[in-house]
Amino acid sequence: MSKYLITGTTTPEFASAMLSKPQNRLDVVKPFFDQVGMDLIDIFYTSAASPNFFAICDSDSDAKVEALTNIVYASGAYRDLSWSRRYSAEEYKDSFSFGHDVMADYVSVAAASEE
Repeated sequence: MSKYLITGTTTPEFASAMLSKPQNRLDVVKPFFDQVGMDLIDIFYTSAASPNFFAICDSDSDAKVEALTNIVYASGAYRDLSWSRRYSAEEYKDSFSFGHDVMADYVSVAAASEE
């Protein structure tokens, strides 16, 4: 399973719905994540203007994350939704270690043109 961070900005429609019926959104959206086949770890909101919504989840497919964010975007409750893979410190180090190993054999276009 890969780890993901979904970010977005709540809309006036979101605020209106929450003022009409305040609710813990984690409890409300977790079944949707389950239905899509994703593991929702946490959601949280900040006082920042944008983005102010964050979801942390695991999924076995980028396509599932893309589908989920598009469905949520279509609801009108959020704008500027985006997602990205998230990496632990160890996973991030491993990606640079891989790059380090590959870079040893890399010849840049500029260097190749000088030969």
